[in-house]
Amino acid sequence: MRILSLFFSADRNYIAVVDETPKGLRLIHVNSTEHGIDLFTAKDDILESAINEYHKLLKLIPEKIEQLVITLPAEHVLVSKFPGNENISMNDLKKLVELEIKQNFPQFNYHDFTSTVIPLLPGMDKKLMLMGIIIPKDIYATCKILLEPLDLPIKNVEISQLNTHSAFIYNYPEHSDKAVAFFGIKKRFIDISVIKEKKPLYYNLVSYKDNESICDICHSEFTRIVSEYIDKIDLVYFFGYSLTKEILDKAKEVLSSSVDYIGRLNAFRMMTASLSDREKDYCSRAAHIYPPCIGACIPPFHNRIKLI
Repeated sequence: MRILSLFFSADRNYIAVVDETPKGLRLIHVNSTEHGIDLFTAKDDILESAINEYHKLLKLIPEKIEQLVITLPAEHVLVSKFPGNENISMNDLKKLVELEIKQNFPQFNYHDFTSTVIPLLPGMDKKLMLMGIIIPKDIYATCKILLEPLDLPIKNVEISQLNTHSAFIYNYPEHSDKAVAFFGIKKRFIDISVIKEKKPLYYNLVSYKDNESICDICHSEFTRIVSEYIDKIDLVYFFGYSLTKEILDKAKEVLSSSVDYIGRLNAFRMMTASLSDREKDYCSRAAHIYPPCIGACIPPFHNRIKLI
C-alpha cells in the first residue's frame, strides 16, 4: 500500500509518501512548500501563488499512490472536552457535540461539521471524559479543490496531535507502557497532550506571545498534569516547526528534575527509506516536524467514535 500524507501546517505544507511493507513503513518521498495554505481562505486571490506551488509539488510525487491522508493543525478545528464515556448512546453523544457547536459556532449548525469523539482516560478525580474533534465541512471542500489533480478520495482527516501519538507509538515501541507528554511548538500555539500505555489522557492548546514564555507555559502545563491527571510522567517529547535547540535546551533545564527523559521526537526512527542523500539530510534536520505527517499513515491506536 502506497500512502500520500499531506500535513497542512500553518507555516507550510509537508508532504510524505510512505510504502507499507511486510517489514514496516518505508519512506520514499518527502517535500514541503515555501508557503502555507490557510484552508479557510484558500480560494482568495492572495493565496493563488501558494496553491500553484502546491500543485507543482504534487506533480513530483511518485506514481501508484493508493491512499490519501490529511493532517490539520488544531487551530483549524474545534477540540472540546465534555463528560461522558465510550458506552454513551449515539443519540446522547450527538446532543453533546451539537451543544458544543452551538456554544462555539452559533452561526452554524451541527450538519456543517464532521465530528469524531475519543474517550479519555480518567484523571485523578476519576471522572470519565470524552474529547470531541469537530471539523468544519468547508475544510473538506477546500481540500478536495486543492487535491483535484490527484483524483484520489481522502481516506482520513485528523488533527496533528493525535497523529503525533500514532507516530510515537510506532517509532518508540519500547515505551508502550510509559506515560508520555508531548509538546508541539508552533507559531503562536503549543499543543499539549499525554498518553498512558498508548491511551489518551490529556489534551490542551495554549497560545503564547513570544518564545521567552514557551518554557514557562510548558512547565505550568506539566505541573497541572502531574497535579490533576497523573502522578508521574515518564517521558517528555517536543516536536513542531517552531521548535529550536534553544527552546529544547531550556525545557530540559526547567523539567529535568521532574521527568526521566526529555527529547526531540523523531518521526522516522523506525522507518526504512529510499531517499537521496539530500533528502536524508533534510529528514535528519526535520524529523521533529514530520510526526503528524507520518502518524497519519499509521492505523490509529486510539478508540474513535465517528459521528458524521
